[in-house]
Amino acid sequence: MPELTVAELAALSTRDYVDQVKKRLRDDREWATLLDPALEERTRIGLSSMIESLDVQVARAVDRDEADPAWLGSVGRLRRYAKARLVKMTPKEIAGPSSTNESRAWRAFSHRLARRLAEAEPEGLQEVWTPYGGMTAAQWLIVRDAKREEK
Repeated sequence: MPELTVAELAALSTRDYVDQVKKRLRDDREWATLLDPALEERTRIGLSSMIESLDVQVARAVDRDEADPAWLGSVGRLRRYAKARLVKMTPKEIAGPSSTNESRAWRAFSHRLARRLAEAEPEGLQEVWTPYGGMTAAQWLIVRDAKREEK
């Protein structure tokens, strides 16, 4: 099958696009196409929806006591690949606050949110996005700690 261009990928239906995201997860060369600026946000949304869908499927199978261990392993690997790709993506752009004081307040709130989440539910650090900076709480803590070490 010939490689799809960025324009062709952009024109795909949501379902077909998510299929492309899934197919390209384990191939760095093919994955790079999905990180084109014209596709990056769509890729981020596709990864997020894929992870949510996998979580729902697993929860439903476990609730119904229909969770085949081999299937759970396969789904778990797919989820880990998707999560790893999502975490490595550049933080999404968010329009900045209108003032320095407001910006400072949002940064402080994001920091408190990430710290409390780390204490209460560490696994949630990868799933919760901070309201400032477009990062997961885990990314926020890494960036904050790196900035503090620089000082």
